[in-house]
Amino acid sequence: MQKVLLVIVLSVFSAGCAITTVYDPVKAATRQTYMLNEASLANVRLGMTQDQVHAFMGQSIIIGYSYQNAESSAKPLTITNPYKTAPLKTPKGDCVVEYYVTAVHQPDGVVSDDELMPLIFCSNVLTYKGWEHARQ
Repeated sequence: MQKVLLVIVLSVFSAGCAITTVYDPVKAATRQTYMLNEASLANVRLGMTQDQVHAFMGQSIIIGYSYQNAESSAKPLTITNPYKTAPLKTPKGDCVVEYYVTAVHQPDGVVSDDELMPLIFCSNVLTYKGWEHARQ
């Protein structure tokens, strides 16, 4: 009786561990996120001037490489820093939002908002960093 009960319990536990989906390496690879500008953004602090932030972030970032044919060398694919800018009215006055590419979630040639980090400058000083402030 104890052996039968043990077999039933072990069968139930082992059935719970079964994998029902087939692993697809191509699908798994396309879901990877490639982090960009991570080290540079870590050094950017509130209170820095716009020029100081530009010095840390650089004028462009390499997001990948283009291979035209087997004989040619790889050409870097670059995006300018900041990727885009926009004016912003705040209680502190007129500000500027600079959007920097921080990640590539889907290598589809489109830069979406979740791949950007907004930096908000008021009076030429970094006042806010991140989406929680840019959305307000």
